Amino acid sequence: MIELAGHDHWEDLRMYLDKDGNAYRNMFVATGVGMDHNQLPGFNTMKIDGTTSVPKDLKEYILDITPTYGMDTLPKLEDLNVRTVDFAKDFGIEDLTPQTIYKKMQGFENVNIDDVLHYMTDKLGYDHTNKDLY
Repeated sequence: MIELAGHDHWEDLRMYLDKDGNAYRNMFVATGVGMDHNQLPGFNTMKIDGTTSVPKDLKEYILDITPTYGMDTLPKLEDLNVRTVDFAKDFGIEDLTPQTIYKKMQGFENVNIDDVLHYMTDKLGYDHTNKDLY
């Protein structure tokens, strides 16, 4: 299926290659939330296909607490924005097999650097369209 790991200070999809260069092992490293590392709090979900045991549908949910900076009292949770990063929709990572992760990482070599920066920024929980956040 997939190896789940942590804790790191960024969200990460990893795969390992055998001696012939074939992707054979997939790993998901969930974000370790640490405000001292300039991250926003959040959590992840994924689904496992009951027939094929393929992990898929990875989503990261991020709570934007930046409006609370400098406040003496906290607002209601429902008054804060929750942002979702959908790895399939946003980055074309349809499943979390080693082959799909490898293909996506290799594909970054042939795209505009902005696409890579968008992926790097979003997986850290920040909205790449808001440069004030990163």
